[in-house]
Amino acid sequence: YGVLTITKARRKERFQALSSEDQRHFSLAFLDACSSDEHLPLIKQMIHTMDVDGFFVGSDGSETCALHTAAFHGASQVLEFLCQGIDYGNNTCEEEESCHCFHDGGLCDVNARDSNGWTALHFAAGANSALAAKTLVSYGAHLAVEANNGYTPIQWALRLSNESVAEALKELMIEKATDAKRWLPSPPLLSQMANRF
Repeated sequence: YGVLTITKARRKERFQALSSEDQRHFSLAFLDACSSDEHLPLIKQMIHTMDVDGFFVGSDGSETCALHTAAFHGASQVLEFLCQGIDYGNNTCEEEESCHCFHDGGLCDVNARDSNGWTALHFAAGANSALAAKTLVSYGAHLAVEANNGYTPIQWALRLSNESVAEALKELMIEKATDAKRWLPSPPLLSQMANRF
């Protein structure tokens, strides 16, 4: 736990030591890279100078973070890396994170919420990415978290008629013994919500 906290703090310090212009450039490049699994090698290089849980204004003008970007684009390999912690293996070295005796991942907060209360799981639900949703839940994403508008990820998937991810989320809720009935709206409520919008 201590190494993880120190590693994240060092990354954030490196990012904050950059000029404002470099921070903007670096965060845009990082967010763009997080939108595709093809850019995973670049993300692994950039992660050491990144406030990974920070929210930045993306190239489309919206506020987002690395994890939310990857979830929205269904970049499941990027999500896998961003959610990973530190694998110490047989590490007996006491050097700082630059030592390659252990593997460190993205160290993201899988339940980070933006100003609207959305989590990465909400974005995966909205993008109809069952694989992204499964990856996030495997790393501890909360299935029943409500955004500021009251939607849970499964409710958001159902609202958008994203059946693939809704089915995956339902199965995950049953598997995790979550009170699915509490978070699954009845058909009449779905109709009422659709009429309101």
